[in-house]
Amino acid sequence: MIGISTSAGPKHYWHLWLKDKGYKIVELDLRHTYFPFYEFVIDKVAEDMGQYDSSIHSSSEALFSEKEIIRKAYQQVLVAEIDIAKRIGAKEIVFHLPTFFGLEALKNQGDTLKFLSETSKEARENGIQLLAEYPTRGEFTQPEILEKFFSLFPNIKLCLDVGHLKKVHPKLEKEKEIVEKLKDQIVHLHINDSGDDKKTENRDFGKEIDHYRNLLTHIKQICPIKKAIIEINDEDSAQKIHNTIKDIFE
Repeated sequence: MIGISTSAGPKHYWHLWLKDKGYKIVELDLRHTYFPFYEFVIDKVAEDMGQYDSSIHSSSEALFSEKEIIRKAYQQVLVAEIDIAKRIGAKEIVFHLPTFFGLEALKNQGDTLKFLSETSKEARENGIQLLAEYPTRGEFTQPEILEKFFSLFPNIKLCLDVGHLKKVHPKLEKEKEIVEKLKDQIVHLHINDSGDDKKTENRDFGKEIDHYRNLLTHIKQICPIKKAIIEINDEDSAQKIHNTIKDIFE
């Protein structure tokens, strides 16, 4: 159930780097990982990725831009990533929710509503689950707002980033309360403490291991989790986190 993000590895030739890491679950982070969009290379990467249970972290960062021309461009980025997911056998695609405006403003983006509704349904029909990632700030950190979002888009589920959650709600009991309210939507985890220091012992996760273990144990017990991705940009730190939490997900 535990996997690693390609953000922990090299930007180029990451599919070769993965081969001796021992992971069976991999998330291809297209924000930090170079993907060669050439047919002959895609076929080779698809062959290499066939041995993993894979997901994709979308690079469609401006999907909810207030400028229509920009968000339409990023809509096509997500469409291209869905096509890549089909080619390499990825089963999930994670995208970011808006952080600077809320649900009512989103409802005014008619093209976005139509795009997300149609695209998430089509992706699901092709065996690909679109996942909205829990953000670090804004209205979409509120479970009541997220519940309304998921009622608008029933084919989208939640990727809970536990680092983002702790940044918004530092107290463990509040975090558990949020998880309880969203438990039916949480199917995917990002294990990322959102710290800036690459050394695990200096980051929030390294300093508060008991906190994270308590939270992850609670999530594992009540949520239909399929994958828990260690999403950190340093290979040694990713391995340390894996060793710290692997017993929770065994």
